[in-house]
Amino acid sequence: MIQSGSDNRNDIRRIAVLASGRGSNFEALFRGDTGHGKVTLLISDRPEAPVLNRASNLDVEALYMYPGNYRTRFGMDEEKQWADFMIDRGIELVCLAGLMRILKGPVLETFAGRIEYSPRAAAFISWSEFTETGSGLRG
Repeated sequence: MIQSGSDNRNDIRRIAVLASGRGSNFEALFRGDTGHGKVTLLISDRPEAPVLNRASNLDVEALYMYPGNYRTRFGMDEEKQWADFMIDRGIELVCLAGLMRILKGPVLETFAGRIEYSPRAAAFISWSEFTETGSGLRG
């Protein structure tokens, strides 16, 4: 079960899922027990990723966001845009479900202690950034 850290059991916490592929991990999170959370946003780093259609079919806001010029990691400006976008949408918890890019800073810093990952997914984190930010990554 995903827990958001809220003390008020009546609050529904908004969850974003970051994914790159077909969406089986996304759908498992969407249909699973999220406690007092609700998956409200799916962001993909690949414009053609099937997960975008899967999320839309489940009435979850789904969009592609540009990740930067690098193949395996985010550009720092682009990662900051992702973090800012999620804050603007009221996201309180981020789940990595098959995101195939390295997170190095802004998302880890913005959501420190509020990042989960799917154990079956390939979610990559820069270890030095992870330990410096004190992220609460769990999986």
